[in-house]
Amino acid sequence: MTFRSFSLQRPNASEDGRATLDKAFNAALSFAEEPRGWLSLIGAHGTGKTHLAAAITNQCQAKGGVPLFFTAADLLDLLRSALGEDAPVRYDELAERVRTAQVLIIDDLVPGDGNPWGREKLYQL
Repeated sequence: MTFRSFSLQRPNASEDGRATLDKAFNAALSFAEEPRGWLSLIGAHGTGKTHLAAAITNQCQAKGGVPLFFTAADLLDLLRSALGEDAPVRYDELAERVRTAQVLIIDDLVPGDGNPWGREKLYQL
C-alpha cells in the first residue's frame, strides 16, 4: 500500500467527506515525509485509514527508517507472549523497542476497548 495506490475517490462520499479524505491524505503524506509527533486517523470502517497507515510505514521504510506497524490486538498479543519464561524476547526489551520506535503505527486502536491489562499497556506505551 502506497500513497500512489490510494484512491481519493469514494463513490458515495459527500462533498464534506471528500474534503475530509483529502485532508487526511495530505496529513498522512506530510507525516510520512517528516515523521514528528502524533498523527491520528479517525473515521468509519472502510475509509482508508489502514491504507494510509501502511503507506506511511512503507514510505518511512523506503527512506531507510525502521517503522513498526501493529494492529492493537497483535501488539497486545506480542507483549503478552513476551511475559513467558521461554519468550524469545523479554517483555521489558520489547516494550522499550516499541516505546522508542522512530515511527510506531497502531492500527485498529479503539479507545476504551479491550480488557484492563490491554488498556494499561497501551497507555504505558
